[in-house]
Amino acid sequence: MSWAEFDSFNRAALAEYVDLLAEDLAGQPRDAGLLVDGGICNPALLAEVLPPRQIVGLSAPG
Repeated sequence: MSWAEFDSFNRAALAEYVDLLAEDLAGQPRDAGLLVDGGICNPALLAEVLPPRQIVGLSAPG
């Protein structure tokens, strides 16, 4: 799959990602901690279902 094909697929699936993440979050207590792997979700997508002030980015060297 070329990068353009992958990117097109990913953009088309974005709404589904948001719906699934929102559904998962709806079942959690509001004060529960949440760790989201950056390989699964980027911060812009996460900000669609969580207030940006609650998002913290972590980076590991290497």
